[in-house]
Amino acid sequence: MALKYTINLPPAGASDVGQREVTTTVNSDPPKTTALPETATTYVDTFQNGDNVSIVLVDVDKAGNRSQPSDPLGFTATDTFPPPKPGELAIGNVEEVP
Repeated sequence: MALKYTINLPPAGASDVGQREVTTTVNSDPPKTTALPETATTYVDTFQNGDNVSIVLVDVDKAGNRSQPSDPLGFTATDTFPPPKPGELAIGNVEEVP
């Protein structure tokens, strides 16, 4: 089962930021870059249990200038959710036996 992560992004560092780019690297797969609007403050992605994830953010201003990448956020996706409580037990049958 996949794990859905919401990543909080810091506010843009300049008023002329026109786009934000989040680059995600999972395990040894090629990096995936996602363009976000300049007002984005969160990024949502899904990962599998045990995935090694690295995420960096770059802001791009309206003239096309790119910021340096943020320090990477690195983590291992971990399933820490227990299964739900089982339903109620019930008696299925009662018989008399000799």
